[in-house]
Amino acid sequence: MANFRFYLNGVEVSEPVGFDQINFNVIRSENYGIDEPFTNEVTFTGDLDKEHGLANGAKILRLVFENEFINGSVDVELVSNIKVNGENWSF
Repeated sequence: MANFRFYLNGVEVSEPVGFDQINFNVIRSENYGIDEPFTNEVTFTGDLDKEHGLANGAKILRLVFENEFINGSVDVELVSNIKVNGENWSF
């Protein structure tokens, strides 16, 4: 089973609530790319981190919203422990 690390704007954060219920779908797009939608919402909480040393994901999202309102953007990256061509698979 894959394990994931979660990053918001390049900062590693705790696993969001609801991630354990997600089902991923890989869909080939008409433009010869791959889309990876998922089936459940996730929540980055403002609680103290579940894992020592990881950032508070809710705080990162709140700061972006307060500073940039709806025009803000957050880079989200999930990195798994599964290797593809010698590198950890991420999206």
